[in-house]
Amino acid sequence: VLGLVGLNGAGKTTTLRLCSGVLLPSSGKIYIDGMDIEKEKKEASKAIGWVPEAPNFNLAETPMMLMRYYSTLYDIEKEEAKKISSDLLSAVGLEEKCHNLSFTKMSQGMKKRFMIASALLANPDNILLDETINGLDPS
Repeated sequence: VLGLVGLNGAGKTTTLRLCSGVLLPSSGKIYIDGMDIEKEKKEASKAIGWVPEAPNFNLAETPMMLMRYYSTLYDIEKEEAKKISSDLLSAVGLEEKCHNLSFTKMSQGMKKRFMIASALLANPDNILLDETINGLDPS
């Protein structure tokens, strides 16, 4: 476990975004598990679970639909993706809500729990959390 601590504006979120591959460095290289995040983006992204501070999308799809979409990005077989998605959504308390409720209608806490589940989809070795407990419900 490694934590980044610093004043507001110190660059903690930028560092995590660089490590996740969301941002690319203007100079230098970023390696995750020995993989260059720019040259081996697809493989490196499988090694990283990224949970941003706030969702960076606003979609009308349900959590299960989003999980199925994300599973295609990780080359997870359809039936396996369905089981993994169901298990992860259940683990974060969203399985019952994932069939009819669109992402846009979810509470902030539900969105955070969904983002945690989606970050675990590819069973990554590294999980990057950016102020993840902000907005999470106590339960």
